[in-house]
Amino acid sequence: MSDYFATLRDALSLGPPPELEQAADILRNADVVYTFGNGACAALAGHIATDLGKGAGMRVVSLVENAALLTAYANDQDYDCVFEQPLRALLRPGDVAFGLSASGRSTNVIAALELAREADARTIAFTGSMDGTERLAACCDVVVRAPLDVIEQIEDLHVIYAHVLLRMLK
Repeated sequence: MSDYFATLRDALSLGPPPELEQAADILRNADVVYTFGNGACAALAGHIATDLGKGAGMRVVSLVENAALLTAYANDQDYDCVFEQPLRALLRPGDVAFGLSASGRSTNVIAALELAREADARTIAFTGSMDGTERLAACCDVVVRAPLDVIEQIEDLHVIYAHVLLRMLK
């Protein structure tokens, strides 16, 4: 257990990733921000939307909060489109798609970010330092990477990064 904390302490000792400032710059100029992710990243997507809306006064929508719509797309089409399809209807140039994938390989997160890039929206992703994230990186204006490769520790740092980002925007 002490290794878990030591690894987090070492990662935090590196300071905030410089990409957080780039993400803050993009968010400052956003019309609407759309957040999304799976599992714990879905929970953080909702948390980030709450913080950006309440704490920074931004127009923000968490795509994970509409369970009926998300499960309808998953059931009727495919789980890979659950974020992409709502963005097709909502996303406009000037908006920001903010995807979270600890592994960097979540196909539904990547599909939504790729759509956003094609729609001339800005794109931000939070991920870790695992192999296989090239497709995610290719469709993002900014990728904020936790310098770890254990999912739970990546998620721990993402929460901290989200709070640092909010403080930058206040």
